[in-house]
Amino acid sequence: MTIETICGEGEQEIKITDRERDVLEQMVRHGNTTMRDIAEALVVSERTVQTHLANLYRKFGVNNRTSLYRAYTCHRRQNPG
Repeated sequence: MTIETICGEGEQEIKITDRERDVLEQMVRHGNTTMRDIAEALVVSERTVQTHLANLYRKFGVNNRTSLYRAYTCHRRQNPG
């Protein structure tokens, strides 16, 4: 799934866990934050954050944080709540 698929017509629902959502929200709220910053905020290890990010990249069909941020903010606008 690419950003275009996420933001385009006929979008499929992307299921993410509560912790994956927490990681994404930390990225959205704090912009260019490190894995260490996210881990400290969520009281988890950096490895756990890395795992959540890898799962999110796969689910959103992206391969870096910038693309993930764009895909997630677009997805969130189209699927509030």
